[in-house]
Amino acid sequence: MQKLLLHPKPYDDETLTGYLLRLSLKNICNPKYIFSRLNYFSGKRINNYFIDIAELDPHDLLIISELTNNNLERILDLIIKQNSMSNQSCLFNEKVIPLFAVCTRKAKVCPICLSENEYHRKIWCLVTVTACPHHKVMLIDSCEVCYERLSWAKGNIFRCSCGHMHKKTKGVGAVKECLKISEIMFRKLGILESNSDNHFNEPFSCVDINCLICILTLLLRQLYKVRDSRSFAGINFSLREYADLQSQVLEIIESWPKGYHSFLDNIRSNQKYYDTEGNKAQIYRDFGEFYVSIFSDKNNTYEILKLEFIEYIKKHIDEYSSASLFRILNKNEITFLGLVDAAKYLSIGTDKLTRLIENNVIIGFVPKEKNMKYTYVYKTSIDSYINNIRENEYLSYNEAQDYLGIMLGLDDMVNHKLLVFHFEDHDYSKTRFISKVEIDNLMFMINGKVVIKEDYEIEKIPFAKVIDSGRALKGPNDYI
Repeated sequence: MQKLLLHPKPYDDETLTGYLLRLSLKNICNPKYIFSRLNYFSGKRINNYFIDIAELDPHDLLIISELTNNNLERILDLIIKQNSMSNQSCLFNEKVIPLFAVCTRKAKVCPICLSENEYHRKIWCLVTVTACPHHKVMLIDSCEVCYERLSWAKGNIFRCSCGHMHKKTKGVGAVKECLKISEIMFRKLGILESNSDNHFNEPFSCVDINCLICILTLLLRQLYKVRDSRSFAGINFSLREYADLQSQVLEIIESWPKGYHSFLDNIRSNQKYYDTEGNKAQIYRDFGEFYVSIFSDKNNTYEILKLEFIEYIKKHIDEYSSASLFRILNKNEITFLGLVDAAKYLSIGTDKLTRLIENNVIIGFVPKEKNMKYTYVYKTSIDSYINNIRENEYLSYNEAQDYLGIMLGLDDMVNHKLLVFHFEDHDYSKTRFISKVEIDNLMFMINGKVVIKEDYEIEKIPFAKVIDSGRALKGPNDYI
């Protein structure tokens, strides 16, 4: 095998493909001279030079090591390694990122970085990186002279086919939204120090880079109406188009949750499904693939989107009638209960619960139209009601007598205004209830005023007299 004369050393943050293309440029040879020697391209046409995420066999690694005059470990350091835990992700600076986030066909570079040191930085392969935080300029993905796209298929990342050197391209100031997202990507990968003012607000500030890329891409897909996340890494999707969408996504995140709710409003208004019979909407019909994506996720990648989606549905719950509605709303914790479940939770009848809802004692919804099928109750409102009952416990007529353990003329007590029957304040029905606190206060008063004489001769006082004097205990013979 013919040796190459020049062997430039690879940089720590350089892509393997970029290094091999730089090697061919320095030796003034066609890149195919190097790449055609690899088993990876054996028997097939070389239509894409990018091999950084390819599964290269030991023979290919050895060939690259000998051609470049580098040891095998150095070559392995340049490769974007596959994640052994998932074939849908890879390791980028030891951080897990989704494979669809790696640009395997189109390429982009910072012209100022190239003018300072002409090699392809690995971070530029991330589809979400569109600007250079070091020089505050946008990356370029086409020749400024002939407008030919940069691609790994042509291998024109340093010099265009028209002869123009991309390091001579004048940098264009970065769009602030793109710069912010790119800076965050740099910091999360440890390439940039975390002392910048550019950061996401809660709840996105602590999200790992894998989840962040997935969330950004899902929002981008919905805005651009594409089904495949890999579309944004494709050659036909320009950097300018992607940058425009990034600005819209950042607006959603920066104004969270209001911006996200507006985003969901737009999804609903753009759906083609309309119910001509006036029935309530179905969640899938309103949100389609976006709804499926966030709720079919088993790795909690879209947990932030999912939780706020639930909050959005809560605000619009009256508009939906779906068998899966409660399942969605109670995805992470029990938030809503149906009428029967709520009644069981309270240990009361459904009629009484309905009265409490209608009189705004418990927050819920009771349908008044035939096409509205579901009664639901906020669990927090039920818990609040229970706590209130515990603090201000009411007893039924019979429960009050059992509580005292003696015969008690409750009607007489109420007639003489020593106790009060509570109707609408508690039950909104004709059932008579008595406050346990009021009974306790009455008993305290009685215990402090009724005295048994030391000679154990009990003075008998007519019940009416006791009532008039405000000391009342009614016995079997109406005497105390």
